[in-house]
Amino acid sequence: MRCPSFVLVLTGLTAWCAVRVTAQATIDLRPHFSAGDVHKMNVTLDQTVDQTLHDHKQVIRQTIGIGYTFTVKDVSPDGSATIAVRYDSTAFGQKSPLGQVDYDSTRPTREVPPAARGFAAMVGQGFTLTVSPTGAVTSVKGLDTLVKNVLEKANLPEGPARAANEKLLRQMLSEPNVKTSVQGLLTVYPGHPVAVGDTWTQSAQVNGAFPLVTETTYVLKSSQKGVATIAVKATAASAADAPPADLGQGKLTYDIKGEQSGTIEVSESSGWVRAADIEQNLAGSIRLQAANAPPDVVPTTVRARTRMQTRE
Repeated sequence: MRCPSFVLVLTGLTAWCAVRVTAQATIDLRPHFSAGDVHKMNVTLDQTVDQTLHDHKQVIRQTIGIGYTFTVKDVSPDGSATIAVRYDSTAFGQKSPLGQVDYDSTRPTREVPPAARGFAAMVGQGFTLTVSPTGAVTSVKGLDTLVKNVLEKANLPEGPARAANEKLLRQMLSEPNVKTSVQGLLTVYPGHPVAVGDTWTQSAQVNGAFPLVTETTYVLKSSQKGVATIAVKATAASAADAPPADLGQGKLTYDIKGEQSGTIEVSESSGWVRAADIEQNLAGSIRLQAANAPPDVVPTTVRARTRMQTRE
């Protein structure tokens, strides 16, 4: 942790002590990048989607797990860093009316389920990003090569399923989506020193399964043994300007809103997230417009929990 700068106003012991206590209580929450630093993290998303189509209710449960390694390659004089990102492990589970899929790269099997081949092919692959001194992801490089390698390794059979999986993979590994996912792993920074009890807000557009605009309020709850604990509370709503998702045979638009809350732990010395536990509840509808057919409006609720944990 960087030592706070003490303003010593020598007009009496009481004034000096007051300034000293205030300075000690202020935390400079921001990245402290050093070339050669390596950070490993596991991220798990558990999600349940309830939908009703033509009076028929269906429930889809998914689990997606990714193990990352972040390696700081270099740091420029202005403090921005070039970071190599590698997928160390992946897991994908799904239970739906169409059946059940279970895959975990840490427990390999002879056959990878077709629905999980894209995730399996990501292991060992990676890309490079640039992060500003304030923690903003300013650029992502190597995604074209990443997608090419993953598609070749997945070896999906020709046909509609391959085309659908390829389209989904390209969307998931597009620059906006990758920026959004990595930004969520790296940044909760206020942009100025904060003390316990201070709050700050951030707005963001999340390019996930449901394009959302979020307004998040952070509260510094505690600072103990070099770890800052931050409470998170956010509202989320469909991005009004998000284009419809093109499924080939139809297009999807969303009218979804809700809230999320949880806690994040940040290492004060490095600025990296050590752990996080965030719950999200969304509700609304999805509109499916197929060619030459009336639209289907599908009531939808989403319950999700995202957990992040550093690993040795």
